[in-house]
Amino acid sequence: MSEFDWRRKARDSVRSHSLRSRLSIHDFRLRYGWKYDEIAVGMRAEYETGQCPYCHDPYKSPEDVTVDVLDPNREPFYKTNTKFCCMSCNSAKRNLPPMEWEKRLNDKSRQLPLFVVRPFIPRPRQIMPVNSPQIDRLIQMGRTAEIMRAARRIIRRRLMEQ
Repeated sequence: MSEFDWRRKARDSVRSHSLRSRLSIHDFRLRYGWKYDEIAVGMRAEYETGQCPYCHDPYKSPEDVTVDVLDPNREPFYKTNTKFCCMSCNSAKRNLPPMEWEKRLNDKSRQLPLFVVRPFIPRPRQIMPVNSPQIDRLIQMGRTAEIMRAARRIIRRRLMEQ
């Protein structure tokens, strides 16, 4: 298997952000300090940390690492107004300002109880409530598959403790 092309990923990211700002790629890079090599090294380091700083889910692949502009109301200077995160969080955040995004991530008023069928237990099946901050964030973002995986991990941990 060949090495992932981080520089190409960085170029694609710069291209997409320059289109949003309605500047040429060259002008965007000069004005905001987006350097391909620096972005590529940063993306690779972020991927190797293993998890998104917002949802704390592991990155699925190198393609999952994206550059988020923290505050869309400010200019997208690379050094001061960007952060790496997963594609799901970047899509969910869209153009939300930092305070709104933080509120959405931590919003306890939208906390939904999640009930999951308890695995590895013979009939009758038991329902086990599963509540955790990670699952709450996933519910808010509508990430169904990740919700089920996280719930299974929690249930397995609880079963081993019993």
